Amino acid sequence: MRSNYSQLGARTRDTAPADPGDPGTPLPSLWSGTFRWVTVGLVALIVLAVIAACVRGCTAAGDDTTAGEQAGIGVPIRTAHGPSTIVDGVPNGYTRDPDGAATAAVNTVQALDDAAAGRIRMGSVESTRIASAATTGLRKLVDDGKKPVPNAGTLTVAPAAVTVTSYSDDAAKVSIWQMSTSQYSITPGDPKAVRVAWSTDEVSLVWENGDWKVQDKTFRTGPDPSDPAVTAPPADSALADPVQQGYYSFYVN
Repeated sequence: MRSNYSQLGARTRDTAPADPGDPGTPLPSLWSGTFRWVTVGLVALIVLAVIAACVRGCTAAGDDTTAGEQAGIGVPIRTAHGPSTIVDGVPNGYTRDPDGAATAAVNTVQALDDAAAGRIRMGSVESTRIASAATTGLRKLVDDGKKPVPNAGTLTVAPAAVTVTSYSDDAAKVSIWQMSTSQYSITPGDPKAVRVAWSTDEVSLVWENGDWKVQDKTFRTGPDPSDPAVTAPPADSALADPVQQGYYSFYVN
């Protein structure tokens, strides 16, 4: 066998004496053999850690921005049938289908009530949720709501049953049977009282500028849950038709 003596007695950066009695014993290089792969692995772990830290920082910054913009204009949100944005406290952006029309009707009724109570601007509701060819009755409702009467009470409206009574890609009619809960004091300093009332809104919508807009809204009291019109609705009642399902409520403050 031929022996290789080319490295005999050589001193390089990768060699160092193991002890005074063995000056030619080589030390392993960081870039040779097994140590090379260990070094590469450590570098890769460091790079991944830096990337993860950057992603966490960017995500946190994005979350903070979104939270800070909730009271702003055009805050994007994600839902199945809308809304897709919150504009000045008013939900907007609905899908062009029965579920989108139903959700738009419910949210617009709620927005009108909030504006009438002074919690949001009626002008914002008018510019984003009301159709250009709104009926005289709806126009009057909007105009009256631009001068809310200050009071110490609160009012919330929650749908109990929502029915799409007619639908096309350009127009829809939605019946909303709802519960209104008010909390108020009769005179300042008195304990607050709670009152629950049942009512029905019939809402007409049109597809305009890429969204459902309310063209008309009529209101009537009742029926009460114990009323036969609820427990055994007649055939011509909206409550006898299939009720929309999968509705979720959320707060916009």
